[in-house]
Amino acid sequence: MNTIKHTTTITIKPEHITELEYHNDDIEGLNNLTIKVTNNMITIIAYDDEANEILIKAMPFYQLLESATDIFNAKKTVFKKLFNRD
Repeated sequence: MNTIKHTTTITIKPEHITELEYHNDDIEGLNNLTIKVTNNMITIIAYDDEANEILIKAMPFYQLLESATDIFNAKKTVFKKLFNRD
């Protein structure tokens, strides 16, 4: 097992399709995952051993950012209540 970690930053450009793929033959069943970014949409798709496509999630960027903001604000509120800070 390779324990070396690599970080790759990919710049997403308008009107440009970006795909990230992960494949692991050691896993039975769903062993291939693709994250596709197109026209402000993020789509996550899994594939099984026979290349059947299973849609996991599709979400517009604005919805993803709204969700992240909601989570951040909820955590901030809990912190304020715990430590009585404004």
